Amino acid sequence: LDNVAFNRTDIRQRLPEWMRHDINHTTRQQAMDQGQEFRHLSTMEVLQAACELNGISYQRGDRVGTLQAALSTGTVSTLFGATIGAKVLESYAEINDFSAGWTSNAENPDLEQHVRIRLENVGSLEHTPTGQTAAHATRAAKNEYAAVDRFAKQITFDEADLLGDNFGKLKDTPRLLGLAASRIIPDLVAAVLLANPTLNQTGSALFHANHGNTQTGVALARATLSAAIARLAKKKDGDANLNLAPTHLLVPPDLYDLAVQLLMSLVISNDSGAGEKNVLNAYGITPVSEARLANGIVHPLT
Repeated sequence: LDNVAFNRTDIRQRLPEWMRHDINHTTRQQAMDQGQEFRHLSTMEVLQAACELNGISYQRGDRVGTLQAALSTGTVSTLFGATIGAKVLESYAEINDFSAGWTSNAENPDLEQHVRIRLENVGSLEHTPTGQTAAHATRAAKNEYAAVDRFAKQITFDEADLLGDNFGKLKDTPRLLGLAASRIIPDLVAAVLLANPTLNQTGSALFHANHGNTQTGVALARATLSAAIARLAKKKDGDANLNLAPTHLLVPPDLYDLAVQLLMSLVISNDSGAGEKNVLNAYGITPVSEARLANGIVHPLT
């Protein structure tokens, strides 16, 4: 429970209430004391303790009977549900999500496809002489479609695992499931970037010459990055100049060192060997390395 992962609000709020208490809380102290007391128990001893907690008699040596009696109480499932769930959440927070910081989240009401409408920027204000009425503003509606997909895997533990004292499966499997779950979001984001899908509102690919957001056939370098920054700043929405400022530079691992050097070095040497101020450092752009951009991925949906 002291894992730093549980400091994240989105992770912590999914824990049972008694797990969310501060370390000095009475309930938390009691849970820790009891956890310390039971930490060396085998699976069968845990089942016997569940029977004792619920006043159910069991026959020592009758392992199957003890298992059935313990599972009938609900105590065992509550115990495993809380601890396995916490283990899943703990590992879920370990994966580095390269989409954090430059993407945002939104809600869909269900698993059906829904239209996402975006209104174009308000056009420039028009000169209105004294005594005249202001013209009506118009905003063009643009739309894309979004749907939420569900991803899952099921693991079954049966009586053979419990009778065989396979606490290893109960410990390692939830961790691996948590890691797998945390890879879904970056996989989906990378799938969009690599597939370069067609936008509904333009009929062109996301990255397309018509959108002014591509610069192919050039290597990552100071001059080409400066040109890309300028191209981003000149983007318009209708007749409104957006002056967009870059925040992140996504690169495959092979280019990460170069990206860090270009964006974070205070001084860059020129052809003569003399140093000059690195103006790119002033933009405060964050370099982000992502292996999916080099390796590709198996598309999560297809």
